[in-house]
Amino acid sequence: MKNEILDLLEKSIGKKIIFTHIGDPDGMFSAVELCKVLDLSDIQVIPIDHMVLKDEVVSGILKKTDALAVIDIPPIGRSIKYYCDHHLSSKEQVEEYVLHGKIAHCYYDPKAPSAFSMVVKLAKILFNKTVDEKRAAIIDRCDTAGYKTDAPVSYGGFKSGDEAWQYDYLVRSSNDGPLEFIELFNKLMEKDVHSLLPEYDPKIKEIIKKNAKVEEFASNIKTDTLTIVVGKDDEIVNRGLMFRIYKRSRCKVSVTIAPKEKGLLKIGFGTDPVIGDDELDLYRVDTIARSFGGGGHPRASGCHIKESELDDAIEKIKVHFSSLSCVVVKE
Repeated sequence: MKNEILDLLEKSIGKKIIFTHIGDPDGMFSAVELCKVLDLSDIQVIPIDHMVLKDEVVSGILKKTDALAVIDIPPIGRSIKYYCDHHLSSKEQVEEYVLHGKIAHCYYDPKAPSAFSMVVKLAKILFNKTVDEKRAAIIDRCDTAGYKTDAPVSYGGFKSGDEAWQYDYLVRSSNDGPLEFIELFNKLMEKDVHSLLPEYDPKIKEIIKKNAKVEEFASNIKTDTLTIVVGKDDEIVNRGLMFRIYKRSRCKVSVTIAPKEKGLLKIGFGTDPVIGDDELDLYRVDTIARSFGGGGHPRASGCHIKESELDDAIEKIKVHFSSLSCVVVKE
C-alpha cells in the first residue's frame, strides 16, 4: 500500500489535492461532496492512513503538494484551504494550525457526528449551498451507528439491507488500496451514489453468508472483561465480530487481530457500546491504537503491526488494560 501511495503522491506534486483516509464512508463521501460544492471535476484525492503519515519520505512529498482540503484526518502539509473534521484526537493539531494561520477555512467540531456534517456546514456558510439532507443523515449514521447502544447488530453495526449499511459496505469493500479508492471515488463523482448500490448487491448478499460464520465464531467467546481474538481470516475476524462479542458477552474491550497483507497484521480495538461517557476514559481504545502507530475513535480504533510483533503486542495490550482480566481466543 505504501508504494502505491508514494506513486500517487509523486504524481500529485504541484496539483491541488484533497487528503482523506480509507476505511469508512465518511472521508470518501465528504471528499465527493466537497468537490461538488466547489464545482471541481478534475481533482486528485489522496487516501492516507496513520501508518503512512509516519514515513519521512511521504512527509517530504506532502510538503511539496498543495493541500486544497483535508477531511476526516488530522491536519497535514504546509497549509490547508478547507479543513473538515470531527475527531477529538485532532484537536491539538487543529488549534496549532489555526493559531499559525495554516487553515484558511476551518470547520472542526469534535462533537459533530461526522466530517460530512462539517462539509454540509461549509457548503451552507461559505457558498450558500444545501446538501441533500437524506444523504447527510445516512453518512452521519455510517460514522456513528456502530458505536451506539441501540444500533442493530450486523456488519459494522448496521442492519443488513439498511441503506446506511450498504453505503458503509460499498466503501469498506471497495478500497483495499489507493487505486481502488480512486476508482470508486471517480465513480461516485460521475454518478449519484444510490445508482451504484445495486452493482454491489451480489457482494452484500455474499457478506451476509459470511456474517453467519462470524456469528458462530462469536458464540463461543464468553468473557465479561478484555477479549483478544487472534484469527486466520480477516473477513471473519474483522467483519463485525466485535459487535457480536459485545452482544453476547458484554465484554468491556475487544481486540481482533488478523492477517492484513504479507507480513502484517491488522488490529481492531473496540469498547462496549453500553459503556457511558463517564466511564469511557477507563476503556477508550484510541490511545492504545496510537501507541502502535494507528488511531481512530475512543470507542473504535485500529492499527497494523508486523507478524513478528504479535506476542509483544498482546502483552502490551494486556498491560494497557491491566485492570481487566484477559481472555485470548485463537481461531
